[in-house]
Amino acid sequence: MMIGLNTDGCSRHNGTISTGRGLLQDAYGNVIFCFSNFYGPCTILEAETRALMDGIKWCLQRDFYHIEAEIDFLILFKKIQELAKSPWIVDSMVQKIKYCKNLCQFKLSHIFRESNAVADFFKNEAFIQRRSRIYSNLDIPQAAKGLIRLYQMGCHYFRVCNA
Repeated sequence: MMIGLNTDGCSRHNGTISTGRGLLQDAYGNVIFCFSNFYGPCTILEAETRALMDGIKWCLQRDFYHIEAEIDFLILFKKIQELAKSPWIVDSMVQKIKYCKNLCQFKLSHIFRESNAVADFFKNEAFIQRRSRIYSNLDIPQAAKGLIRLYQMGCHYFRVCNA
């Protein structure tokens, strides 16, 4: 069975607070679980890489071996596809991701930030709580459920601000 994995990383306050989050869905768009991880101090590249690595590990631990992952960080996407070089600080994590890719059927896609609203939602949860957490389908916050429904319908979430 194909599993959709959508991950995102975030770093605030000059890298002193970083989080990663993700969403795992079945082939019909039904949520299997969501996660938010608190990483502490690290760069945005490290947070994005760790979030993807965490998501892949969760999939493999649950015996999901057909993974279609989506990330919104183009630098990481290019590094994994071997289209660009990255700083040494993430090289070992990228090698682990490549190793895990060889254990399963794995497809990686780059998406725009607007398509990543569900994973983006959980970053605030990790920042507020300062801890890692797994959300089952039953305890996902109501606001996130609305974003999930939009995602399932193929609608992108845009935040409109008055300037």
